[in-house]
Amino acid sequence: MTRTSTAGELALRLTLHLDSDWHCGTGLGVPGGIDKLVNTDHDGLPFVPGKTLTGVWRDACELVAAALDGSAGTSAETTVEAEAEAVDGPVHSWHAWVDFLFGSQPVLTGADQPAPHEPRPAAVSVRPARYPATLGNALRPAGRRALRDAATFIRPGVKIDPYTGRAADKFLRFEQMARSGAELTATATLTGWSDTATGTATGTDAGSGLDDDGRRAAAAVLLLGARLVESIGGKRRRGAGRCRLEVAATGTGTTIGPPLPTLDSLVTWLRARDGVAPPVPPARVETPTSADHDRLGETDWEIIELRLNLDTPLIVQDRAVGNAVRSLRFVPGSLLLPAVLRRLGAVPGWDPAGLARAGDLVVTNATVDVDGAAGRPLPRTWFHPKEDKKAAVNRLVDDPQERGAAAKPYKNDYVSASPAMGQANSVTVSVHTPELTIHTHNVIDDSRQRPTSALVGLYTYQALAAGSMLRAQVRVRAGLLPDGAHKALAGAWALGRSAKDDYGQVSVTVEGPPAAWATTSTGAAGLDDTSTIIVWLLSDVLIRDKRLRPSTDPVVFAEQLGAALGVSLTLAANTSDGSDGLLRRVTAARRAESWQRSWCRPRPTLLGLAAGSVLTFTADQPVSAEKLAAVQAAGIGERTAEGFGQLAINDPLLVLRPGRLNDGPERADNETGSATPFVPPREKVAYAMAQLIEREAWRAHIQREATAVAATSERRGKILGLTTNGTDGGVNPTQLGRLRDVLTRLGEGDEIAYWLNRLSADGWQVPVRTKVTQLLTKKSEVWPQLRLGLGSDQSVADTLIMTDGGADRLRADTELWAEAVRTLVTACLTAHSRAAQRRATANHADTLEDVTR
Repeated sequence: MTRTSTAGELALRLTLHLDSDWHCGTGLGVPGGIDKLVNTDHDGLPFVPGKTLTGVWRDACELVAAALDGSAGTSAETTVEAEAEAVDGPVHSWHAWVDFLFGSQPVLTGADQPAPHEPRPAAVSVRPARYPATLGNALRPAGRRALRDAATFIRPGVKIDPYTGRAADKFLRFEQMARSGAELTATATLTGWSDTATGTATGTDAGSGLDDDGRRAAAAVLLLGARLVESIGGKRRRGAGRCRLEVAATGTGTTIGPPLPTLDSLVTWLRARDGVAPPVPPARVETPTSADHDRLGETDWEIIELRLNLDTPLIVQDRAVGNAVRSLRFVPGSLLLPAVLRRLGAVPGWDPAGLARAGDLVVTNATVDVDGAAGRPLPRTWFHPKEDKKAAVNRLVDDPQERGAAAKPYKNDYVSASPAMGQANSVTVSVHTPELTIHTHNVIDDSRQRPTSALVGLYTYQALAAGSMLRAQVRVRAGLLPDGAHKALAGAWALGRSAKDDYGQVSVTVEGPPAAWATTSTGAAGLDDTSTIIVWLLSDVLIRDKRLRPSTDPVVFAEQLGAALGVSLTLAANTSDGSDGLLRRVTAARRAESWQRSWCRPRPTLLGLAAGSVLTFTADQPVSAEKLAAVQAAGIGERTAEGFGQLAINDPLLVLRPGRLNDGPERADNETGSATPFVPPREKVAYAMAQLIEREAWRAHIQREATAVAATSERRGKILGLTTNGTDGGVNPTQLGRLRDVLTRLGEGDEIAYWLNRLSADGWQVPVRTKVTQLLTKKSEVWPQLRLGLGSDQSVADTLIMTDGGADRLRADTELWAEAVRTLVTACLTAHSRAAQRRATANHADTLEDVTR
């Protein structure tokens, strides 16, 4: 077996300091409330998408390249020339290094200009910048929603009329903004940092890593570009999103080879070279792998159970409709197979790619977890009424006489594992529909610095939701799997579209050592006729007819399945005379569109029988259980190594009368208790941000509670002693105005004491004077009035903190105390003044009525 080398990765840690309020939006709003919403992650916290961070970093690196090349030309113009030169030899251009790091941009070459060669993928993969994990865990419980909301605020704005210089009519807007002072962290990887001794069976050219000068050039562009990143997100040219980007090597993970050079050493290196760029290494080329191995006579299989947890949304592209990319609700084996082969190929002593070509290694589709097992597409013989999706009817065994009892088929639903033989009618079936989310992005035109329709503009991605759990199997013929090879599959995977930034991060867990493959569906499915074979397609099946054309004809399928089982199969037809009304055959066709990622061009369409199809056959002789099991393990048709052709034969679920279905387990909600966890002081960054969010949460609560207190005269009376609705209790409006004025000087003890001493001489009534004195001198007086006191049953202070001792610290904060008193008293005075005005207006109206009489 031929061994090849792969390039090592450099793991980077990106720290983004947000020095002003910032907005990375979704393009959506709340009708009648908020015009622009901030993009939030699955924890409900604002974050900077990987695409956004990559875009501003690349833009800054292009400025560095322009300065080092001594040209102010755009990267697109330079790239075209550089690519033309690359056909004949290496490129000595800093713009070419930008393309090496962030990928080429063939869309910028223009539709009328053919690409000179294959587009180059990005060497740098940047993940979203998020709040520290400790802070995210502390904000996750349900009882801390007020704290999560405090991470953002609503900012009003208007449009200025360019002709009048005033606010334009009907252009008031409200935008959600994330607070300044945040320190977000992201991870990035730089592939090709160095050559390693390990290899994969998929094949890449040896020596594909960077040499010493190449590493210095890549580091110089990245580090200097990071220094030039000054703002990010929306409204960044109007003061929002001011930031600083720091880049450092993590020193952990898959880092291989020399460390990241320091910026000072890079400056010295650049001066020694007079700013001349070293040549960019050629793109890695896939090399042929070993020849197919000789197949063994082994018929048994070993399976490796994989559990996939989606850390970020996962795009499994189905098709593009306009500017929207639709996603499948499962992960095809064709998407998993390359990742499986890369990892298993790192284990010496075998050739997994050769096994896959020979059909001795199979990767099944990854489907949603239902009751702890991989979900299977619901049989197409199951129907339900229009208004009740849980009332399932199996048309293979039942013909409901009621009109509309089985009117609609199920779509995109997955069913739990089959019951044991003999229990088919005594179990409850669980069904789960995978959750999809929609995300909006845009492409920024470099010349106009905003999205334009001429350059893609706005587009949306549909993706499997983050937090979803999927399951898949890797099947290998018994005796071929090296000891311990299954452990190589565990870890972090990058799958699907746009997996280098915001999507496709998957944590894969291997559940136990490999086990022997077994199936429960080799019997007669509870049927009296042992010659009847009921086939349930668990994945799409690709078959060809005698003229080698793709076919969806059940007769052709019967011929190939019969050949695999060693029998002759006759397809059972649905009754047309209405004798029993059963559906013995329900099939559908599906087109699978594949894509050539390197050239960004479509591949031939795959046409086959769709998953969930059910067909009934009659065999001319009994079929052995061994042959049934062998076909179910290996699959049937073409491209079985990629998960196509999976089926179940005589499964007990096919003759089940399901009745009422259970909803599958809800996706794990991250919200637990409200008391824990806390952010520890040793996490300095997270602790500082937690204190900032706590303070803002208290400020927001003070505003809400002060408004609620001032809404009724009884509660106002407890605060200021003004007990009657609209009356002053002996205190005139001028005196209340002085109280409002003195609130601006809270914290200045001498002035407050002097003013309080004059209350008696100024004629303030004793109840009012007592209340005001206590409120302005005792810090413990205001907090119980706002439900933030200590030891009160009505206090909500504990739900607004996430640091140990946070409530006591905030109560002792002089500035926050002064703001609380000022907010509460101002709200009460305002409400009292309005009540007095209403009372005066009512009295005036009564007087006019008496005069009229």
